[in-house]
Amino acid sequence: MAVGSCNHAYAVDDPLEITYFGGDGESSSTRNSFTDSTAVSAEIVKDSRGGKYGTAEFSTEESEKDEEKAKTDDEVDEKKDNEKIKKFGRMLSLAVAYSSNVGGTATLTGTATNLLVANAANKIWEDHDLDPPLTYTTWLFFGLPHSVICLVFVWAWLQLIFMGWRPFCFCCVKDETPHNDEGIKHALIEEYDKLGSITFGEVSAIVFLVLLVALWFSRDPGFAPGYASLFKEGYVTDGVPAILISIILFAWPSQIPKWMCFRSKDDKRATRVPAMLDWQTVSTKLPWGPLLLLGGGFALAEGCEVSGLSQLIGEQLAALGVIPPWAIALVITIMVSFITEITSNTAVISLMLPILEAMADDLGINPLYLMLPAGMAASYAFMLPIATPPNAIVFSYGYLKIINMASVGFGINLLCVLVVTLGINTWGMAMFNLDEIPWAAISNSTASTYYLATTIT
Repeated sequence: MAVGSCNHAYAVDDPLEITYFGGDGESSSTRNSFTDSTAVSAEIVKDSRGGKYGTAEFSTEESEKDEEKAKTDDEVDEKKDNEKIKKFGRMLSLAVAYSSNVGGTATLTGTATNLLVANAANKIWEDHDLDPPLTYTTWLFFGLPHSVICLVFVWAWLQLIFMGWRPFCFCCVKDETPHNDEGIKHALIEEYDKLGSITFGEVSAIVFLVLLVALWFSRDPGFAPGYASLFKEGYVTDGVPAILISIILFAWPSQIPKWMCFRSKDDKRATRVPAMLDWQTVSTKLPWGPLLLLGGGFALAEGCEVSGLSQLIGEQLAALGVIPPWAIALVITIMVSFITEITSNTAVISLMLPILEAMADDLGINPLYLMLPAGMAASYAFMLPIATPPNAIVFSYGYLKIINMASVGFGINLLCVLVVTLGINTWGMAMFNLDEIPWAAISNSTASTYYLATTIT
C-alpha cells in the first residue's frame, strides 16, 4: 500500500514495515515490532536547513492518553457504582426495619403494645359482662389487611426516595440497579450451604409454631364456636396454647430418638437425646426484660386509673368533642406515633390507654375506636434508632445516618397513620360495631323492657 502526500510518498508493505520516500527520491524501510497498544504516527518535519524529510515516529503518547482517559472513566464509573451500592444498601436496611415495625401490627402477639391494648379493651368489656372483642382471630382480621397496605406504601416510598420515579414507569424503565448477578448468586449459595440439611429439631420447631398459631386461631374464631366453648367461660385464654406448647418442648427430643421403632439394628440399646428446650436455655436466653416491661405497663395503666389521673386528663381532653370522631382518632394516632419516637412505645401506650378510656366515656364514643388505632400507632416509629428495637439493630450496622432514617421515616409515619385511620373507619367499624357502645345499647334495651313491663302491669 502506498500513501502520497505532496512530494513525499509512504509505502506500507505489511503491518510491521513502513517504507517512505524523501524529497530526493531515496527510500528507506524500517521494521519494528510493537504491541497492539502501540500507536504508529508518521509525520513530515522540517530540518534546521529548511529541507523536508519524511520521518516515521513510533510513539505511545496517544495510547497513553487513551489509557489514562479510560482509567479515569473507570474510576468515575466505579465511584458511581459504589455510591449506588451504598444507596441501595441503605434502602434495604430501612426496608428491613420498617417492615418489622409494620408486620408486628398484623397479629395480636406481634408486639407488646398489641397485648396491652387487648388486655385493656377486654377488661372493659368483661366489666360489663360482655365477651371480649379482641382475640387472636379478630385482631388478625383487622390487622392483616392494614399491615399489607402499609407494607405496600413502605415499598413504594422507599422506591421513590432512593430509586426515583422511573421504577414505577414499567414501559420506559431501565434497570440501573447496581448488582452483580454472579456475585449475588455465589454469595447466596455459599450462605445456603453453611446451613446444611434441615434437621429433625428444625422440622419440629416449624410444626409446633404452626400448631400454636392454629390453636390461637381456633380458640374463639368469632364466626363459629371455638374449642374454648368446651370449657368454663374464661378458663381458656390465649395464654393457654402458649404454655401448652412450651411444656411439650421441654419433653420433645431435638434429635430423632433411638428407641422403639426409631432405633436401627446397629443400636444395641436406646440412647438419651436432649430435649428441644431446657431450663438452662430458658433462664439464660429468654428476654426477661420485655416481660418485666410489659408487666410494668399493666401496673402503670392500673395506677393511672386507680389514682384518678386518667379520668382527670380525659376530662380535660373532652374539649375535643367539638370535632368529629374520625378527626379525634386521627389526632390521637398522630400524637402517639410521634411521641413514641423518643420514648418507649410500651410506656406511652400504657399511659395513654386509661386516658383514652376516660375520654371515650366522656365523649360517648366506643373506647375501642380510640384505643385500637392508638395501639397500632405505637408501632409506627420509623424516624429514630431509639424508637424501636428493629431500628436500633439496623442502625448498628453502620449503613445509615440519623438524617437518613428521620427524613425517610417522617413520610412513612404519616402514610401509616392515614391507613390506620382509614381502617378503623371502614372495615374496623363493621367488625367491632364501633358506631355504638355495647353496654349502652344493653342498658337502653333493659330500660325499655322494664318500662314496657311496668306499663303493662
